[in-house]
Amino acid sequence: METTEQVVAQARTLIEGRCSLSELLHFLKTRESLTLTPFNFLRVLHEAAGIPLTLSQELLEMLDCEMMPMEPSDEVEREWIRIIDTLE
Repeated sequence: METTEQVVAQARTLIEGRCSLSELLHFLKTRESLTLTPFNFLRVLHEAAGIPLTLSQELLEMLDCEMMPMEPSDEVEREWIRIIDTLE
């Protein structure tokens, strides 16, 4: 089984490749070594890409407790792109 550190490293690669948020969430949901909770989501974004918690929190507010978009998907994806664009 992969470690949490390996999941974070793989998430980093996905984010650097400009994956969609839905792709990242699917990846994280299918990892046995990581339960996708709001806290773990914030942790992965911070550890994998250095995304500040303030930006991650804005994104998290668009997701429900099951990590599914509460807003239209295109709005959530636009916010995701805006956030990862700040990393460049």
